[in-house]
Amino acid sequence: MNKKVALCAVVFALVLFLGGVLLGTALSDKKSANEGTDKSASGEDTVSAREKIAQNIKEAKDGKDIADLAENEKRSGKKTTVSNAKLSEAGDGYEGTKGTGAFNYGEALQKSLLFYELQRSGKLSGEERCNWRGDSALTDGADVGVDLTGGLYDAGDHVKFNLPMAYTGAVLGWSYYEDPKAYEESGQDIYLLSNLRWINDYLMKCHTEDEVYYYQVGDAGADHGWWGPCEIMTMDRPSFCVTREHPGSAVTAEAAASLAVASIVFKDSDPDYADLCLKHAKTLYRFADETRSDEGYTAANGFYNSWSGFYDELAWAGAWLYLSTDDDAYLTNAEECYLKAGQDYNWAMCWDDVHIGAALLLARITEDEAYTAALEKHLDWWTTGTSEGQRIPYSPKGLAFLDAWGSLRYATTTGFVAAVYSDWEGCPEDKSKTYWEFAVSQADYALGSTGFSYMVGFGEDYPKHPHHRTAQGSLTNNMNEPAEHMHTLYGALVGGPDGSDSYTDEVNNYQCNEVACDYNAGFTGLLAKMYGTYKGQTLINFGAVESGAAPAGEEGKAFDADGADRKAGKEKEKQSVTESKGQGADRQSKDGDGYRVSIVYDNPASEASAISGSLRIENRTGQEIDLKDSAVLYYFTKESSAVSDLVFECYYSAIEGGEYRSLSGVKGSFSDAQGTEADTACTIAFSEGTLKKAETVTINFSIHKQDWSAFDTSNDHSRREADHIVLLQDGKRVFGQEP
Repeated sequence: MNKKVALCAVVFALVLFLGGVLLGTALSDKKSANEGTDKSASGEDTVSAREKIAQNIKEAKDGKDIADLAENEKRSGKKTTVSNAKLSEAGDGYEGTKGTGAFNYGEALQKSLLFYELQRSGKLSGEERCNWRGDSALTDGADVGVDLTGGLYDAGDHVKFNLPMAYTGAVLGWSYYEDPKAYEESGQDIYLLSNLRWINDYLMKCHTEDEVYYYQVGDAGADHGWWGPCEIMTMDRPSFCVTREHPGSAVTAEAAASLAVASIVFKDSDPDYADLCLKHAKTLYRFADETRSDEGYTAANGFYNSWSGFYDELAWAGAWLYLSTDDDAYLTNAEECYLKAGQDYNWAMCWDDVHIGAALLLARITEDEAYTAALEKHLDWWTTGTSEGQRIPYSPKGLAFLDAWGSLRYATTTGFVAAVYSDWEGCPEDKSKTYWEFAVSQADYALGSTGFSYMVGFGEDYPKHPHHRTAQGSLTNNMNEPAEHMHTLYGALVGGPDGSDSYTDEVNNYQCNEVACDYNAGFTGLLAKMYGTYKGQTLINFGAVESGAAPAGEEGKAFDADGADRKAGKEKEKQSVTESKGQGADRQSKDGDGYRVSIVYDNPASEASAISGSLRIENRTGQEIDLKDSAVLYYFTKESSAVSDLVFECYYSAIEGGEYRSLSGVKGSFSDAQGTEADTACTIAFSEGTLKKAETVTINFSIHKQDWSAFDTSNDHSRREADHIVLLQDGKRVFGQEP
């Protein structure tokens, strides 16, 4: 073999092993000890190291000799990646330790972390394992003269809500804090740490002054009225902040929690970055604690209200700041705030309520039985039942079912909490076994123990139509075009089934089929726990890299309007538009008086925390209808609530059948009503739109109480039949039976 051939062989071997993106400073201290790497010896700061990696990637993409990249790696002692050059959806087989569990938790963890790369906003780093995402929202903050680019899109929409984003950062950081070995052994530490930086970099951008914090970019109403990829958004994206005069303690304290966790995670590998995170965390916490009010946190109302108040976030963030600083003042404040927070044991840790997470941290810090008792009552309710005999309901196939909206989010996050507590020496042995088995059961349910995986792109049978604008890829502002998603949203955990295991794989089913950053947060932690015990192989050279794909709007690479083909790629594999699991959704429809009224309820159970679903009204009158002169009356019983306690939310509305037109300004109001099975009427009114002949208007709506307590829908007039929903035109009834 001559030298030239030998050199080619060496280079080829190097290329085969290039995978993932290694941030220059994102190695754990254990790796550093094993490898004998002195991270400060090079004299390079974090930013310059990352810039060099990005430049190497660009040069590799541009066709520069790959041997140069290999030589750079040899000199620096740091592994870099030729980004998407060798990545593909199929990967190149598996590597790592073969698992002993029911599922491949290594692959699941790998894909769950990839999901966050697909949610990134702003100028992408070039390290993302995807070729159909591009730069987006590059003028965020321009309306207030501040750079607010970056961060994560919340869910299937394009708003950046900082309360769930900071919660996501805190929980992902918590997972690494608990299980660094799981991430290191699976090779996923570089991706986890990259995502933590992406989130916390943005949170620090939002903290422009000591007592000014931008908590949201984007108007949810305008955003939800448009359907298309984030790269070609056209709506205005206003910025919203809290100040000393108009504070928001919950959202600022949650940001402090995320940054405090990051300061611990990066303390050894990148002390300068850790110090910066801690500085912001301390200032934000002081701001939140001194104001103790959510009076200024208003733009997220109807989407991410701080229902639980702010004391739970103050306790949670205070505990993390104590762990980061060893300052007793933070611990004292955390314990005092915990006592003032809501103590509901029969709910779940989530973006709004983090008191259970605070209880777990405080239990380990103080070993106070008050915290362990609270934890065990909570976990007993989720598993075997409390001493009073109360227990969460389970679906026939084993899902611990808390709520129809994001059912898997609650179950898997509680699974993570249960796994963390069961691993602690302070957890009783018998309870430890019970809690661990619960955690495994909920992880496995999400991954496919029923025969269907609720993680997109994992297993053989999984959601093909998640409620996600960019993955669906419409260029016509139409949720129905293309009929098949252009992209696979790898790793996303969908909301999940109802209490009877019923699930519908439809893009317009935002309750069962939307995804969100907070959904994957606790789920990722749970998967890391599963990997720590059962291992599992990861895919080699895997990424959301599709043949011929490119970000929407990129010249020469845009998609056809009908979504059938990519202009520079292969035809997308056809999938069924609708795929139902279990018993199917609760659907009703009636024809009469020139109208067809149909409704699909999100929850078929007679007891639900919301009356919600998708209402469709088809115009068969032969005439155009001005929607501004129209209204819908929905009759129900509010039980013991006052009318003032009721909330109406419209998540999506559009006219279909002819020219697709999204609608905004759909409002609901409540009034007293009289009649059989009705004491309340919800009047749904339109601010715009003309319904032409044979066209249909769709309204995705929710009616709920301020505290989300349950309705008994079995005695509701309009729930009985679709023709018990009344339509008004110019104030006169034109369809439906009044109570």
